[in-house]
Amino acid sequence: MRRSVKYAVWALLALLAVVIIPVVSLFLSGILRQAETVSFYRARPILNSMNSVHDRIWTNDSHSARSVLLERFPIGTELNTALPTLQREGFECTRPPTVSDAPVDCQLLAPAASGGSTRWIVDLRFDERDRLTDAKVAVWNIWS
Repeated sequence: MRRSVKYAVWALLALLAVVIIPVVSLFLSGILRQAETVSFYRARPILNSMNSVHDRIWTNDSHSARSVLLERFPIGTELNTALPTLQREGFECTRPPTVSDAPVDCQLLAPAASGGSTRWIVDLRFDERDRLTDAKVAVWNIWS
């Protein structure tokens, strides 16, 4: 009888380990992911400001994030001011190959606290004097 109790206790401990360890691991990874995301945004003031007003819903035109962006870069801001600032925050910016009406496309992939990632797409339009005339912000949620 004593031996069967011992086996039952070991079986129960093994079962608990199989259930508890994955649950605790998942919980801790969520906490770490949240901390990583908070740290990522805190290191990028403009992105952090846009993220704080964004409603977490996928969009090709976030008016709230655009408003924040235009507070930082008002219409008329020079290209050589806006682009380096965004690039310091980690945005990769691509200028059209020729002078055209095409926007400068700046993109950044950020971690998302809920898993996956968030792609921030900022399109900036400049006039022939390289002054900002318009901006658009798209936010895509990417689940991996």
